[in-house]
Amino acid sequence: MNVIPKSFQMKWRHSLSLVCLCLHTCAFATCSRPIEVPVWSNGRSVNAAQDPTAGIFPDLLRQFAKAENCQLAFTLVPRSRAEFMYANAAADLLIPAIRTPERDKYGEFIPMIQGRAMLISAQEIQPKVNSIKQLLARKDLRVALVRGIDYGADYRNMVEALKKQGRLSLEIDALSVARRIKSGVSHVTIMSPTIFYDYTINEARVSDLAKNFKSDFLEELEWSEAGAYFAHNRLPESDQRLIKNHLMRVATSGELFKIYETYYPAMILKNNVKPLDK
Repeated sequence: MNVIPKSFQMKWRHSLSLVCLCLHTCAFATCSRPIEVPVWSNGRSVNAAQDPTAGIFPDLLRQFAKAENCQLAFTLVPRSRAEFMYANAAADLLIPAIRTPERDKYGEFIPMIQGRAMLISAQEIQPKVNSIKQLLARKDLRVALVRGIDYGADYRNMVEALKKQGRLSLEIDALSVARRIKSGVSHVTIMSPTIFYDYTINEARVSDLAKNFKSDFLEELEWSEAGAYFAHNRLPESDQRLIKNHLMRVATSGELFKIYETYYPAMILKNNVKPLDK
């Protein structure tokens, strides 16, 4: 009777264990590879102060990864770099993002929440300004905006008109804008109140603005959809389908808006953020 050497038995058992482990992993890992997501500091949407993957949208992606046993590869970059990576097929997702014709060229958009930019000031503007046309006519009001932000054609035309009037200051971020408004150098800005709140609430020099700023709608800046872009020709269709189904369920069920409510005071969300229309 042939006797199998003990050393061979041990190697065989070890190999069998590895095969079983591989089969177990393959059976439950449903993504073909890690999902590559560039992120940038964006208030409570993406908080890079302690962990570049913290915040509303990274947490949602982690929920998906845990449910489907998939891996995420977050990369902390400037916002402009994330846009470049998405447009050049160097990233799988751009999230969070507002839908624009330019971004539509490079990927598929999945709406998740509705928001709107508003006219923000430290004090009530009298008489009220509720349109871009009225703002352009109020030449006593100096305007500060975040460079590179796009809220549509009317907004872009307004930016050019303000430049010609010599009333516009373009700043690197919302905090720089808030400092100008606090000092009185600029009177108003246009952005989402959630962004303005994010950048002011923890900054001692402007924290009082976070609790007392005024916001009014501009009739040309209507509700827009924000969500995620899937870059063309990156992820396999099966991977995209998994992520899309998760994000769409979170959005249409109202779960995402409920998360917003845990992050922001009701006064900040009022007339500024709402669930998708059913």
